Formats: sequence, C-alpha cells, structure tokens
Amino acid sequence: MKTASNIRKELIRQMESLPSEKIREILDFVLFIKSRDLIDTDQLYFWSERWQKMEQAVEKEKDSGRIIGDGSAAGLISRLKK
Repeated sequence: MKTASNIRKELIRQMESLPSEKIREILDFVLFIKSRDLIDTDQLYFWSERWQKMEQAVEKEKDSGRIIGDGSAAGLISRLKK
C-alpha cells in the first residue's frame, strides 16, 4: 500500500510532463475536492477559477454597455422592444 508521501511524489512525477493547461485542470479538481463539503456539488463548477474569470469578463462587457438587456432572454426581448 502506498503512503501519502509516495502518492504525492507520484502525482508530481506524472504532472512534470503535462502542459500547463492540464496542470490548471488538476488544480481546479483539487479545489473541487477541497470545497465539495462547503458548496453544493451541483454548483461547484461555478466557483472554479475559470468560471469566475468568465464572470468577470461578462461584468466588464455589461459595464461597457456592450451587452443588451440584463443577460436574460426576457431582458433582451424587453430591451429590443424599446
């Protein structure tokens, strides 16, 4: 049976050959594992660093006036009718 120390070493060895985007996925997964007891598992993806960056980008688009409506289909239709 492998010890935690041996498993960590194996994980590091396996990651050495991975491209940076794959390592980012591993980090996201680690954060998922650590937070799954704190956040509803159906909502965990929305707390990932990637999702939060996309949310920030959308907020910038809204602030710059480049999004029509409030982001919902109903808001878009309402705005287009004006």
